[in-house]
Amino acid sequence: TITTFKRSLRDRPTLAAGDVLGHRYRLLAVAGHGGVATVWKASDQLEKRLVAIKVLHSQWAQDRSRVERFMAGARRMTILRHPAIVPIIDGPVHEDGLYYLVMPWFAGGDLTQAVMNDTLDRPKALAALAQVARALAYAHTHGVVHRDIKPSNILLDAHERGCLTDFDMAWAEDTTHGTRSGAGLGTFVYAAPEQMQDASRVDANADVYGLGMTILFVLLGRTPPPLVSMTQPELFEQMKCGEHLRHILRVAVAYDARDRAVTVDEIAAALDDEVGQSA
Repeated sequence: TITTFKRSLRDRPTLAAGDVLGHRYRLLAVAGHGGVATVWKASDQLEKRLVAIKVLHSQWAQDRSRVERFMAGARRMTILRHPAIVPIIDGPVHEDGLYYLVMPWFAGGDLTQAVMNDTLDRPKALAALAQVARALAYAHTHGVVHRDIKPSNILLDAHERGCLTDFDMAWAEDTTHGTRSGAGLGTFVYAAPEQMQDASRVDANADVYGLGMTILFVLLGRTPPPLVSMTQPELFEQMKCGEHLRHILRVAVAYDARDRAVTVDEIAAALDDEVGQSA
């Protein structure tokens, strides 16, 4: 009934600045809010440092699929040890009806904010993406496809180095949960076309597409058009970049996954070349 539903909403745990999780982490302010989780800026009272705490929205706490995806994403980040993959400090934790994980605080925010606020120049943004591309190559060699590469999932540390986060949607060779056949998954614009049709059947080419679209975001300074290779192919000629990177991007964001004859390692090398030419 409506009364029961309202009561269930009222009974769900809520958080506010000043609350303490794990007898250790004092919440300071909301740093980000998405459809699945909220990220809090918090103070680690034990280690005397700032941290970021990602908390699954309470309305998903009874959704087994959502919880499994959240917990598996955290475990994946713990296993994949790479300088350009955000490490997990603590968690995943289930405490008083809340599911959360603790990560380092990234002072530079995410790539979306940096580009839109013009706080990061293009060479540094491309260098950050080269670092993320190598992290993806590492993940791919360990049988993991991220499936949600986009600017907001790339964090910047105090030295403006790029670091990949949010493996909630990742597919892995040992995955025993996740998207059922026929279901789409991902963020429109950045998700590969085949992923939006059936996310359970994608491979590393999906990450190639997301990375390519994220590079276009940096070069354009705005969200690129969806399915750009089909809808606005003229944009590739308008971008201010070298011919090698231009060619790599055309291939990376091809509509058909079979036409994406490029690896994330090759994208990283092209980004390095582009940054070197602008130095």
